[in-house]
Amino acid sequence: DLGNSINTAVHLHANVVSNSYGTSEDAETAQSAAHYYDHPGVVITASAGDDGYGVQLPAAFKNVVAVGGTSLNPASSPRGWAETVWNGTGSGCSQYVSKPAWQKDKGCLKRSVTDVSAVADPATGVAVYNSYGDSGWGTFGGTSASAPIIAGVYALAGNAAKVNSSY
Repeated sequence: DLGNSINTAVHLHANVVSNSYGTSEDAETAQSAAHYYDHPGVVITASAGDDGYGVQLPAAFKNVVAVGGTSLNPASSPRGWAETVWNGTGSGCSQYVSKPAWQKDKGCLKRSVTDVSAVADPATGVAVYNSYGDSGWGTFGGTSASAPIIAGVYALAGNAAKVNSSY
């Protein structure tokens, strides 16, 4: 059903699709589900996972932008923040998905995960205001937060039809 939801979004003219879910990589799923995530002219982001080193699908698919996570901490720099790799982010080398032509690293024989990262550490994550039930501000994280942030960057850039996951 998740793959069908991607197809439906694309059929309804979405040009950026964010996915905040994942499952352990296995040979059967890597083969049978890849076609759901192959839509030229559409940017598809996917969470890299929140369990540390390891690869999950759909983030490992060749046509997906695999989104990892960072931690933000206040700093005296002009930016005002220091950003480091979040130790919970998924990452690694796919066992089943071949390396896209645009990946040039020598660290993985197959697809390298992740491609880009954004704040995901639940301790330093994104502020969310909940106006339903227990109203008020909360801090949330995980790569389920960072994948939509990156999808939003692509959407705001307005050029999703002209780029692919290598961009």
